[in-house]
Amino acid sequence: MQYHHDIYSQYIEAFSDIKLFATKYKLNILNINQEINQLFFGKLSVLILVTSRAPLSLQEKKEKIIEYIKNPNIQKGLLFNISQHKKSCITKLVYKKQINLLLICGYLMNYKMKLARILKKHIIFL
Repeated sequence: MQYHHDIYSQYIEAFSDIKLFATKYKLNILNINQEINQLFFGKLSVLILVTSRAPLSLQEKKEKIIEYIKNPNIQKGLLFNISQHKKSCITKLVYKKQINLLLICGYLMNYKMKLARILKKHIIFL
């Protein structure tokens, strides 16, 4: 869950490898593409979280998020979520291109995780 400058390209490469594997072994590529789009869209919240932790300027973080949501796989995953009425907070913000609010969500997820760690640490000792 720490920022790594290559995390986005590694996701792209991993999903590309899955597609190549499916093609090589003649798996049902239509379903594979749909699943990959869903998986990639599902990784968007992680990408936003780690970007909020990145040692980047605020503008650079916003540019990264814009890059993520412009990805064709993420866009297809977004359209699938909207058509299936899976309108989570992230889905709505991506659809409306609310970059500032997406970054704030990243900060909030980060604080929530820190708070959970602190609480877990203290609850164990009770």
